[in-house]
Amino acid sequence: MHAFALPNAGAAAAAWACVSPKNPATSSPNAPKWVRKSLLTVDSFVVASCRRRTMTELVLNRKQRFRLRQQLKHTHDAAVYRRTLALLELEQGKPVAQIARFLGVTRQSIYNWLEAYTAAFDPRALVDEARSGRPSTWTPDVDQLLHTLLQQSPADWNYPAMNWTIPLLRQQLATWDGRWVSEDTIRRRLHELGYVWKRTRYVLPPDPDKEKKTADSPAA
Repeated sequence: MHAFALPNAGAAAAAWACVSPKNPATSSPNAPKWVRKSLLTVDSFVVASCRRRTMTELVLNRKQRFRLRQQLKHTHDAAVYRRTLALLELEQGKPVAQIARFLGVTRQSIYNWLEAYTAAFDPRALVDEARSGRPSTWTPDVDQLLHTLLQQSPADWNYPAMNWTIPLLRQQLATWDGRWVSEDTIRRRLHELGYVWKRTRYVLPPDPDKEKKTADSPAA
């Protein structure tokens, strides 16, 4: 069994200084395979350690600090506020672990924000890109169908009703392509078309004996 010796104090100091001198054992093709693998692992650890140490340091000039503070002050996006605050706290020298715990995020998230920002020192790098989202269910064909329905009675479409209601319109519009439009979308479109929705009022039929009762009532 071969024993693997950890790097000595001098090698560790070189690692933190981001110095990774080449080892003759790794460059020699005659070195045992296990030696080359072991030293390669150490070299990888040195590089990763140097990179992580560098990423936790943020030095800003006056202009860069001002732009971050302006974004923190004016943004209405909670995610952008959190990311900007993390970088400003990091620039003040606070540990990444402390900032992550305070903001309720992982340390890796802060490393990602720092890497994105320092690519060009642009605060806009902390803003999410616009997403296309789902395609709207309200298409020109559905809008045309709504116009047609409003010009006709529900009875013309085999509904036992005299007037259209939001649920009836929603049900009939869904027959076009199988997609259900939200009731709020229908209300908004009706409002844009100038329709005013009123609640149904129930009116009692007239009392046929009302006049007779009035005539027979004693005079005041």
